[in-house]
Amino acid sequence: MYTSCTETGVKNQIIASFTSTSSPLRVLIATVAFGMGVDCSDIRKIIHFGPPSNVETYLQATGRAGHDGEQAYSLLLNRKTRRQIEQPMADYAENTTVCRRELLFKDFYNYTTPVYLNKSMCCDVCAGDYS
Repeated sequence: MYTSCTETGVKNQIIASFTSTSSPLRVLIATVAFGMGVDCSDIRKIIHFGPPSNVETYLQATGRAGHDGEQAYSLLLNRKTRRQIEQPMADYAENTTVCRRELLFKDFYNYTTPVYLNKSMCCDVCAGDYS
């Protein structure tokens, strides 16, 4: 497990193992501390066990996947939490009608979903798979 409290030597060992293609380490349980400054281009899946407190944190964490241009996926396991969650994140987590990409990026200047994007691969809402 990689957290901000993990000892530096252990962090370095985890990073070396996770970024090596010959390493058997393929799954890592981590906090946002893992993403800061770690260059790992072939991350394909990110799973959140409960929503983060805000959309910006979610975007930053999910943006760790697909740095090499290959298809990547993010899964948000929406569960009740005692943590305080900002309303836009709660709206995103509960949404079943609006494209999730549109919700995530709506506050960015002039963002529009690329026309080349296969909508059925965009999100669970676009694919009709949100039940």
